[in-house]
Amino acid sequence: MGGTILSVMLPSRDICRSAHMARDRRFDGRFVVAVLSTGVFCRPICPAPAPRPENARYFAAPAAALAEGYRPCRRCRPETAPTAPEWSRGSDIALRALRLVEDGFLDDRRTSDLATAVGVGSRHLTRLFGAEVGVGPSAFARARRLLLAVRLLDETDLTISTVAMSAGYRSLRRFNAEFRATFGTPPSARRRAGAKPPPQAPLVLRQTFRTPYHAGWMFSFLQRRAIPCLESVTRHCYRRRIGADGWLEAKLDGLATSALRVSIPAFAVGTAADFLARLRRLFDLDADPAAIDAHLATEHTLAPLVRAAPGLRVPGTWDAFEGTARAILGQQVSVQRAAVLATTLCERFADGAFPTPAALANADVAAIGMPGTRGLAVSAVAQRTLSEGDGWLKDAAALRAGFAEIRGLGPWTAEYAAMRVSRDPDAFPDADWGVLKALGRPAATARRWAEPCRPWRAYATMHLWRSRTTQED
Repeated sequence: MGGTILSVMLPSRDICRSAHMARDRRFDGRFVVAVLSTGVFCRPICPAPAPRPENARYFAAPAAALAEGYRPCRRCRPETAPTAPEWSRGSDIALRALRLVEDGFLDDRRTSDLATAVGVGSRHLTRLFGAEVGVGPSAFARARRLLLAVRLLDETDLTISTVAMSAGYRSLRRFNAEFRATFGTPPSARRRAGAKPPPQAPLVLRQTFRTPYHAGWMFSFLQRRAIPCLESVTRHCYRRRIGADGWLEAKLDGLATSALRVSIPAFAVGTAADFLARLRRLFDLDADPAAIDAHLATEHTLAPLVRAAPGLRVPGTWDAFEGTARAILGQQVSVQRAAVLATTLCERFADGAFPTPAALANADVAAIGMPGTRGLAVSAVAQRTLSEGDGWLKDAAALRAGFAEIRGLGPWTAEYAAMRVSRDPDAFPDADWGVLKALGRPAATARRWAEPCRPWRAYATMHLWRSRTTQED
């Protein structure tokens, strides 16, 4: 991943204590407070009385508190807190492994498989996680499953077996055992009282984020690039087709709140964890706007842009291969033309869905109306993804290196894909027409101009692009 990735570091005990006493929302998601006398851990904004200093312990992540035997508070619900921003969560290797774990990699595989996937030894990866995350990979994956299960038990009336499946468990027995070991009661004891919804009601969950959040930019960006057969985007609502007839919906949960309201069709609740992870990437929900905006505002060109649009995010992609293919389709054409090409690609090679790598690996992609070399580049990406999986697309360094070997792919495509697909916060398409017009300078001097913006040049790019668009937010 490009740019500087800061290691996970728990704030000092004094800072944690002060932030907790002040209920400072800037620290929500940065650490949790465990109470020795009650065995419960809380968010720093929990309204419950603060424990005596000698009874408080602080952990960088809920997973670490769970591993030490603490239970999440039922009043402030740490499982619903914003996630720590990616740049604060460890080294490149730890971050790549964390992304895989959050995608469910360890739900049915071993830590040794995870280590192989990120190119290190199993013992080294475990040590790395312990130092940078606070727990080992398996404990982090266990906490991910348990905390999502707690949310589903608290917020829905899904059956216990459906909760287990939706949270990533491959067996109901394992879910019951882990839940009892952590909470001392069976999952059924956690169920909330109340009327039950119709059997086919969708699963509705809220995904929180830090404010400010410039929803106007995010939704307008996605709307201009939407593929009609796959996506529907209105002012503050994104819909994505799931299966043949179902639609997932992510809607801003009121302009004054800090959450997306996600509705998942009843038939697809078994993959809820995967869908929530995809949406967090797509909407860049884990960013820390206060830190990013404060840094970018020190550059005089960006200062007025940041003041005009605080909380600007970098839109991600729903799927790594899809996002990469769409980036290639958009190379050297307008946004509108790229959307038309993507729609044609879906209609010709997947009957309205987005084509799989297998469908495009040996296809005549250029037949949809694009240069031959670019069509072959799509197929080359498809072939590698088919043989290796999409892990190389999610790693910005591997993506850039891979693109350099494929004829027909230029630096703009590599940086654009690194920014949106690999989620590199420091990616910078220095030869982009919109960037150069906004800055009024050539690419060489644009690169020099962007140096002080590190490690958030991707966010600087969003501000420059927004300054060039005339679309209402």
